[in-house]
Amino acid sequence: MSDPVSDHDWTIRALNIHGTFFERWCRETIHRSANWQLRYSNYPVGWERSHEGALDIRADRLIEGHLVSLLIECKKHNPEFIDWVFFPQPPSAEHAVLRLSQLRWQSVNDVRWEVIVKHATLPWPSIVVDEARETRGDYLGHKKLSDKTKTANRAIEEAAHQVAVATQWIRFEEQRHGNALGAMVPAPPPTHMYHHIIPLIVTTAKLYVCQFDPADIDPATGELPLDRAHLTAVPHLRYEYPIPLSIQAGPLDAELRTILLERQMHRFQRLQIEIVNSVAFEDFLKDFAFDPNHPYHRI
Repeated sequence: MSDPVSDHDWTIRALNIHGTFFERWCRETIHRSANWQLRYSNYPVGWERSHEGALDIRADRLIEGHLVSLLIECKKHNPEFIDWVFFPQPPSAEHAVLRLSQLRWQSVNDVRWEVIVKHATLPWPSIVVDEARETRGDYLGHKKLSDKTKTANRAIEEAAHQVAVATQWIRFEEQRHGNALGAMVPAPPPTHMYHHIIPLIVTTAKLYVCQFDPADIDPATGELPLDRAHLTAVPHLRYEYPIPLSIQAGPLDAELRTILLERQMHRFQRLQIEIVNSVAFEDFLKDFAFDPNHPYHRI
């Protein structure tokens, strides 16, 4: 891209950096998709009134009584930090599925219905990661030695926090609205029986997974030899975000004993967020696989 030479050019450059155009591109990509519908954009969300904002995009897909919603935060990378580097979690059987919130419509006396919230899973292929850092990508061209090795995580944290707030709010709102309609006599028939809510970040940052053996770290310095780490570019991944206490939605008192005995508190404390590089976003929408008859939906 050419350098700005006028006030007009600098205005467009500023808007580019802010991500205004990128969000519109994400909307247009969903519009062009054959399977997804743009439900709304810039939707007001909040939690406990201290965390308020707007969800960039919600995209819906209805498949045989199952409504799948992607809650999307569009994040342009910081001009100084073009790569997002993540660290994988140790492999486990649970990594074969995406943990998510699910709403279920249940009949009450064949006249009314109610909506309940469940923690459910979907088969999911992307790698699970936790810690993340934003890095420069081009270090050889960066001349200022005093901050050459500086990293950040503000953009990742902001995007994850915003989509976590949106996930909590929309789950609450959908349940409240569903129960209001279900309390009518007679209640109108629901348009779907299951609602799967998937938080998603689409970013222009390049995504990398850093693979290494902790045994190679020098205990005296806490450092890893340069040749013992491997950075692998990926089109998308699952970030397990630690939900801040102020926006956690804990289990009901009646469920707490069961949750503790089954060691499932992490489902309330951590949110799996799918992060997709923007170049792969169109393919992600096109290739999204969902089996409405999978037994996971009815656990």
